[in-house]
Amino acid sequence: MKRTIAGALAVLLLLGGCAVQLAYDNVDRLARWFVGDYIALSETQRFRFDQGVVDVWDWHRDAHLARYADFLEALRTSLADGTDVAEIDAIVNTVIGWAEEIEARSLPTAIELLSSLSDAQVTELRRRLAADNGELAEEEMGESIEDSQRRWQREMTSRMSRFTGRLTSAQEDYLAAQSVRYLPERALWAEYRGRWQADLLRLLDDRADAERFEAAFRVLAARREDYYGSELTQIWEHNRALSSEVTVWLLNDLTATQRRRMDERLSDLVLELRELASKERSRGGAPADPEGPACAVQSC
Repeated sequence: MKRTIAGALAVLLLLGGCAVQLAYDNVDRLARWFVGDYIALSETQRFRFDQGVVDVWDWHRDAHLARYADFLEALRTSLADGTDVAEIDAIVNTVIGWAEEIEARSLPTAIELLSSLSDAQVTELRRRLAADNGELAEEEMGESIEDSQRRWQREMTSRMSRFTGRLTSAQEDYLAAQSVRYLPERALWAEYRGRWQADLLRLLDDRADAERFEAAFRVLAARREDYYGSELTQIWEHNRALSSEVTVWLLNDLTATQRRRMDERLSDLVLELRELASKERSRGGAPADPEGPACAVQSC
C-alpha cells in the first residue's frame, strides 16, 4: 500500500507510454484504480485519498518534472556516442532514487488510508493480496524455464523498441542468445510479498492506536529488503546485471535510423515534461465531496 501513489506515477518514471501528458493528467484516477484492486473505499476514504494524491501530485509537478526533463536532455548527449554498464546502472539508480522520494512523500496518505480500514476491508484486503500473489507465482510456476526466458526476451524487446523502433534481426538474435542467462524470479517475488504482507496484516490488527500504527508501519515500510531472502536477492542482482549488460550492447549497436528515432523520442519526452512542469494542474474537477454520490473504486 505504501506504493499506491508511487505505482501510478511510475508510469511516468518508466517513460514507457506514448501519451505522457494524458497519463499524468489522470494520475488521480490511476492511483484510485490501483487501490480499487484491493479495497472498495467508502465515500470519506475516497475523498481523503483523492486529497492525498493531489497533494503528492502537485509536489511532484513542482519538484520532479523539470529534473526528469533535464536528465533526459543530458541523456540525448551522453548516449549519442555509446554507453557502458556503469552509466546504465547510474541511470537505473537515479530512477530508483526518484521513486523513493515519491514513496516517502506518499507515505502519510498510505498510513491514513490503512489506519481507517474497517474489519471487513482488512478481510477483503487479505483475500485479494493472497489471490494477487498466487497469480504472480502461477505466471512462472505454470511455464518452463524456456518460457520464462522467452518472456524476458519479449519484455526487453518491447522496452527497447519503444525508443528505437523495430529491432534488427541481429539484435533479436542477440537477445535470444542472452535470454538463456535469465533466472526466473516471479515465484520468489510472490513469496517475498507474502512474507511482508503477513506482517502488514498483523500490524493492521493494531491500527486503532493511530500513533503506534504509524510508527510501526514506517519501520515496516523501510525494512522491505529484510524480507527478500538471500535467494531472491542473488537472482535479482544477477538479472539486473544481465539487463544492464544487454541494454549496453543494444544501445551501442543501434543503427543510424534507430539512433535518430531514440533521439526524437527523448526530445519529445523532454518537451512534454517541460510543458507539464510549467502549466497549471489540469483536472476534471476537485476531489469528490464525501457528501456526494457514492462510487465504488472499481467502477470509477
